Amino acid sequence: MNFFGSSISELLPFFVRSSVVSDSSSDVALWEMERGFWLSDAAYYTTFLAPDCIMVFPEPPGVLVGDEIIAALDKAPRWNKIEMQNQSLVSLDPHVAVLTYRATAQRGSEPSYEALCSSIYTHANSQWLLVHHQQTPLAVRPEPANKPEGSEQWLEGKPTRGRSKSSKAG
Repeated sequence: MNFFGSSISELLPFFVRSSVVSDSSSDVALWEMERGFWLSDAAYYTTFLAPDCIMVFPEPPGVLVGDEIIAALDKAPRWNKIEMQNQSLVSLDPHVAVLTYRATAQRGSEPSYEALCSSIYTHANSQWLLVHHQQTPLAVRPEPANKPEGSEQWLEGKPTRGRSKSSKAG
């Protein structure tokens, strides 16, 4: 299907039809595979990583491709716990799946790491392989020593727009 020159109304049925998520064994296997990438060692990556896979992390290490991914594993301690929330799996066709989720990971006694993640898998030679993974860290904004007065209120370290309680309409 050529998307160029198509209106959104022509594409909508394609995306609606393609984004149906089922509880098939393949879907469960993909989520377990994703969990394995967080918790397992380099041997796991060698088995389930496409040779030309691209991974995008905060710097360092930034963007890693192929063998760079395996080499980076030797330098990074592994996660020992991962929770995935707001999970979504979209099957673009029988051979391509996109996973998106919010991750909360724990490594030893370090503070939890939270990120929005997406992964793309392809099914080739009777096996799913990871071809792309991306993480967007969710930074927790610390509460300032002196809370701003006026138009911003601080709730859980995140600013919200609106009048402060001390403001009066005028």
